[in-house]
Amino acid sequence: LEQLSIIKQAALLAPDHGALTPWQFIVVQNEGRDRLGEIFYRSACHHQLDERNLERAKTLALRAPVVIICVAKCVDNAKVPRIEQVQSAGCAVFAMQQAAFAQGPAGYTWCASEGESFTLPAKSHVAYGANGYYIYL
Repeated sequence: LEQLSIIKQAALLAPDHGALTPWQFIVVQNEGRDRLGEIFYRSACHHQLDERNLERAKTLALRAPVVIICVAKCVDNAKVPRIEQVQSAGCAVFAMQQAAFAQGPAGYTWCASEGESFTLPAKSHVAYGANGYYIYL
């Protein structure tokens, strides 16, 4: 619990032009990982992936006890373009990744869902926010 708190606090140190905090973090644990695996599976079906990748999709969220999803929540702002807001969210995830690494032997992976096989279809966005970036911890 303390490790997760340190990791989340690290995100607050990310550069944030306009103090918009253009991100939302969703921590997925326990049975939530099974639900996330089902969302990945539905996405894989939606994208008509082969059988191997359909089965893989179900277990992606089970590779770690905690999955943190970072959703870039961009807002219209004349002074802070969308790309800066996305980059700020990326910096927040990077800070979290560094905090995880600094706490000792912990496995982590950064996966970007946009443009990958497991991009969530539109009707799945409600379940976990939107197309986001997630790290396995």
